[in-house]
Amino acid sequence: MKSFIKNCAELLRNPAVIVFLVSALTKTIFGFIVLTAVERIISDPDSIGYYRLAENLRHHGSFSRSERPPFLPDNVITPVYPFFLAVLLSLAGGSLWIIPLAQGLINSLAAVFVLKMGERLFGQRAGLIAGICYGLDPSALVHTFSLLTESLFAFLFLVANFFLVKHIRQSSLKNLNLSALLLALATLCRPVALYYFPVVAIILFVTGQQTLVDRIKTVTLYVFIFTFTISPWLIRNKLTFSVANLTSIQGNNLLLINAAHLKAAQEQLDYATAESLLEAEADSLLLVRGLPAEKLKLEYHGRQYGYQINDPRQARVYEKLAIEKIMASPLLYARVHLTGIIPSLFDASVRDVYHFRGEERPLLRLRALFVTGEIKSALEKFGSQIEAGYLMLYLGHLGWLLTHYVFFIIAIFRLVKAKAAARLWLMLMPLLYLLLITAPAGSERFRFPAMPYLYILSAVAISRLRWPALHFSSK
Repeated sequence: MKSFIKNCAELLRNPAVIVFLVSALTKTIFGFIVLTAVERIISDPDSIGYYRLAENLRHHGSFSRSERPPFLPDNVITPVYPFFLAVLLSLAGGSLWIIPLAQGLINSLAAVFVLKMGERLFGQRAGLIAGICYGLDPSALVHTFSLLTESLFAFLFLVANFFLVKHIRQSSLKNLNLSALLLALATLCRPVALYYFPVVAIILFVTGQQTLVDRIKTVTLYVFIFTFTISPWLIRNKLTFSVANLTSIQGNNLLLINAAHLKAAQEQLDYATAESLLEAEADSLLLVRGLPAEKLKLEYHGRQYGYQINDPRQARVYEKLAIEKIMASPLLYARVHLTGIIPSLFDASVRDVYHFRGEERPLLRLRALFVTGEIKSALEKFGSQIEAGYLMLYLGHLGWLLTHYVFFIIAIFRLVKAKAAARLWLMLMPLLYLLLITAPAGSERFRFPAMPYLYILSAVAISRLRWPALHFSSK
């Protein structure tokens, strides 16, 4: 018995165990407090789409969001998250409780990888602080209990970067192969990772210590593994839709998010009006070209939800029109796009907390203050629509973020001064990519996958503060 207690005590001194337990216990407590009914994890039309795909995979073997036959094949959502849900629901006999349990485990494992990456780059203390911070991250709490891709995508993207860092510092083909494979799976989970792949290929070529021929071989192997992993999905779309695309949502988002924000800025319109005008213009082009203009509809529990276009031919029309609008005003678009980073950095998940409790609250976002300039309207919301509890939660999350942003800036100066630019860049590269690629439609959901790298860098500065001596087991 004494030996067992001694072994447990020794185990609890292991940083990885500490970080995992902090993350897991925090999420468990959060779930007990806020989640009144597990069905509330299906919180929006995106969740409904993922759930419907998983159920159709389980019961009909069809990758479709249709409520009933005929099960039309889907070209909007990529396959990894629906298959992940289908496996979980099959194991649990359809119980939704398996989803937050699995996502809590994934987020806690992600915190351990944050710890390990921080240790590898900046030392044990910085790694431990970063891992604990990620384990306590307010957004991670919310996404654990949301039926959305964020938890799985952030994990896959993080581990892909972890093995990339290991390869760059150790030059191991095993690590390179794992990085390429995981990045491909992250892309099939959420297509926003697609353009990170050429960035990594350039970094591998530039930073490689081998001969020119060896660096070319390394990049070629990386490209092959990435392409080979996503190719079955591309082949499926080619055979089903006659277009070897990743998803038709790209054209939809490019027009109805990117170009719509541009049009709103150009013509002093609100975003919803600009979106409607561009959609009407695109639909008229579809009719001229003899393509159907109707959108994919999804029914769930008697309610109809409008969805994105499901036909790749339609997506190309949307994409072409969007590119025309953007290329006509590239400088204004660059400004509009970059301003989307601001809400990504400062938005919180407060309204989701109320949703889990069966309550509804208005959405409080800083876009009105910092992007559209509607300061008076935003301040009125603070006074008339947002009660004290909501505001306290929001300001608490905002204070958490601002604290880490301050330490993040301090860490950058410290690392530049210490001539550790290479290690700094390894963390800045994924962080900046994720923030830049998802603008101008900035929101907390887009910031969440970037937080591991921000926590690691902020931990560099936090670890330099005066702390009592900490002693951990190396086992």
